[in-house]
Formats: sequence, structure tokens, C-alpha cells
Amino acid sequence: MRQFHQSPPSAETAPKTLGELLAVRAAQCPTELAYAFLRDDLSIETQLSYAQLAQRANGLAVEIAARAAVGERVLLVYGPGLDSVVAFFACAVAGVVAVPTASPDGARLKSALPRLRLIAADAKAVLTLTTQTTIAKLRELNAASNDELKSWLATDTVGASLATLNSDRRRESGDTAYLQYTSGSTGTPRGVVIAHGNVLANCAAISAKATAADQPSSLSWLPYFHDYGLVQGIVWPLYLAMPGYLLSPLTFLRRPLRWLEAMSRYRVSYTGAPNFALAACVKALASQADWHAELDGVHGIGCGAEPIQAATVESFLTSFARFGLSRTTFSPGYGLAEATLVVTSKPPAAEMTTLRVSAAALADGRVVESKDQSSTRVLVGCGTAVLETQVEIVSPSGRTPLPENRVGEIWVAGPSVGSGYFASEIASTEVFAANLDAAPGVAFLRTGDLGFLRDGELFITGRLKDLLIFSGRNYHPQDLEWTAESS
Repeated sequence: MRQFHQSPPSAETAPKTLGELLAVRAAQCPTELAYAFLRDDLSIETQLSYAQLAQRANGLAVEIAARAAVGERVLLVYGPGLDSVVAFFACAVAGVVAVPTASPDGARLKSALPRLRLIAADAKAVLTLTTQTTIAKLRELNAASNDELKSWLATDTVGASLATLNSDRRRESGDTAYLQYTSGSTGTPRGVVIAHGNVLANCAAISAKATAADQPSSLSWLPYFHDYGLVQGIVWPLYLAMPGYLLSPLTFLRRPLRWLEAMSRYRVSYTGAPNFALAACVKALASQADWHAELDGVHGIGCGAEPIQAATVESFLTSFARFGLSRTTFSPGYGLAEATLVVTSKPPAAEMTTLRVSAAALADGRVVESKDQSSTRVLVGCGTAVLETQVEIVSPSGRTPLPENRVGEIWVAGPSVGSGYFASEIASTEVFAANLDAAPGVAFLRTGDLGFLRDGELFITGRLKDLLIFSGRNYHPQDLEWTAESS
């Protein structure tokens, strides 16, 4: 039986919005740790109990409500820390739509500020939340005009409050909670419209696939403006009322093993990262012979956001096994911002599935197991569909589901799928409103990703837009990379 610190909400009593969820947690366990931000040396820099978080979010919500109407978009511009957490939930309490974005700093100002302006324009944002430090930096560098900064609010100057807003600020499950601008956007960015019900449904789905822990906690170093960092690192911990430890991405990039050291020090149950993070940890370990950590308390390491390499995972699990890390903790999955976060993930207590297939057959859209080392690809299984989610493999040229072991486009339907792209009706219809001949009443999300199902498990083969066609045969960039590496 699952033994969460606080049980996931039942269907009858479940909060319908993020604001309601925060209020419930603050009432249930006011003095318990909600979030802690760790310094580079892993000591706690700042922390918030549930009551403190609610009071700070309420105080900021009052300020937001004075500047933005219900449903208007509010930009969040923060570096690593808990200010972004407070601002995100303050938006939920105030009934406005949060738009998480990266903070432009001196090193990335030329690239980050233009993108920030594009997102602000696309979202039609009426207010920008940030810190005094960021505003001062922009003024110092002459990066923003005084007129531009008039709509910016330094939230670290706003005090906590027990005040409650008028009932007309309250939202419903189907109302938009935030816009998730995808990390891969080029040109004009597109924001995925995520409702309160979408993100809460995804949290329920993640919870159903999580291995039980007696006193669970989570850790994330992924940026809050990425769907992985926002949902897995910030919203899900609140959903399960477990402490959420946050680490700067820069801390990980400078010292990858700090991630695992934090797991050990704080007895972290759940965490996650892309494939490259695993490779970075293995490389760092090779140069630190005296490194030590206790990883036997880890229950789940999710992995997604980029292609998962079987060799990288195997090296990671083998390297850290002597520190107590179990093979069953590794949980590959598949997801995308358009579906809030997770679409499929590995079942609890099971080991990762790998499949060696013929590259030639895969180019023809078929899945044929092969032992020939010279002309095969090793694929990692991304688990089965999460709670209440339907995954179909569809022929890119039609609306007919393909049988197992046939490669096609991945289509997804379920309560976690967003309603579309903000202010982009044509693109929303093309991507979020696809129909199958066999299920005309169900709206599917066309992911643009290619893959196949085998015994109900999803395997990813590539991107539809990345597919190269030579003499009538399909080739994925991964095939060409593998060939170059092995030559």
C-alpha cells in the first residue's frame, strides 16, 4: 500500500485548482517543510513551510490582483531560488495565468532578452514578476527602458499576508493555470495552454506510477520554466505534501555529483533528469576515486526530455550500484509540454526494457529484433501509458492506428493534454484536435514524435520532422550519428 506523507487527494475531496491545493496543504500541515533551496555546498539557503508559502503567495496575490485582471497573463522572470515558487502559486491564488520564463543575465542577455520580449508579446502579458536584483541588473546594463520596466514588480519587496481575495478571483478546474512555452520553440514562440485540471491530473498520473516511500521527498535541479522542472520539481511535491528540494542548474553543471550528494544527504526519494545528466555523473565519478554517497533511499529517478541511450543508462546504473542505487529506481518515460509532462513511464519495481532492432527494418517502419551488432539500434522502453491516458501509433499519412511493432506518429489523449497553443487557433486545431476514424469523438494530440508499441510499452524512434527519406526509405538522425560513431 502506498504510504505517502500525505495521501493523494481523493476524487471527492481533491482540490480543483492549484490555489485550492495550496490552501489545503497549509491547513493540513502548516509548519512542515514545503520547499528548500540548496546552496552549492548543499546547505539550505532558504526554506518555506506550507503556511509560510501560503502567506507569501497570498500577500503577492493581493498585489497582482491590483495590477492584473482575472485570466490575464503575468510573466515570471526568475533565476534559481524560491521566489519563482512563491510567484507561481501567487498567480494561481490571484486567478491570473502564470507564464514562466528564463531570467536574462549578463552572460546570456543578448539571446535571452529578445526571447523574453517575444514571449511577453505572444502571451500579451500585462505584468512581469521578478526580483530587485534582476531589475537593477537590467537598468545597469541599459537592457530595458524605464517605460518597459514600469510593468515589472519586484516580488521580494512584497510582504506575507493572511488576506483573502474576493471570490470572483477564484478559478475552476478548466481555467488556464499557466502557459508553458516549449524549450524547442524557434521563431515566434508558442505557449501551451495548461489548465489547473491538466496539471493536477498529471500529478495524479505520476503518483500512480511512483514506487511507495515511507517519508517521501523530491529533488530537482531543472529550471522552473521547463515543464520537467515545473511539474516534477514544484507542483508534484505540493500535490503529495512532500518536501521539495531545489538545486540550481548551475550547481549541477559545475559539479554533477552534487545532485547525487543531495539525494544522499536529504534522503531524497524521487528525482529526475535528462540522459545527458547521467553521462555527466559517470564522467565526474571517474575522476573522484574517494567519492561516496548513500543512494539506497532513492525510489525513483525519472528520465526523459531527450533520447535515452541504453549504454549511458547501463553505465550509470553500474557505476553507482556500489553506493546502494537499485536498478529498479531508474524510470525512463516519455512526455512533452503539450501533455503537461508525463505520457508514459516505467511501472514501479520493474527494470528498464531494452530492445535491439534491425536498423534496416526500422527504416521501413517495421520492428525486427536482431543480434547483428553492426546494423542495429538499441532502443529503451519508455514504459506504459499513465493514468487515464490513451496512446496510439498512427500512420503519418492517415488516421488509422497501426498494430504493435509498426512505427508511426505518437498520438495522445487524456486529461493531462492541454487545450492548444495560446492565441494560435490554426496550429491548435492541427496539433490538438486530431481524430481517428475508429474514435471520431476523441480529440488527440499529434506529438510529431515517431515510435511504436510493443507489449503495451512505448519505444521512441525519432521525430517526424527530422525524418530523412532517401530512395523511399526512412532514416533517423540517430541512425546517422550511430553509424558515424561506430565507423
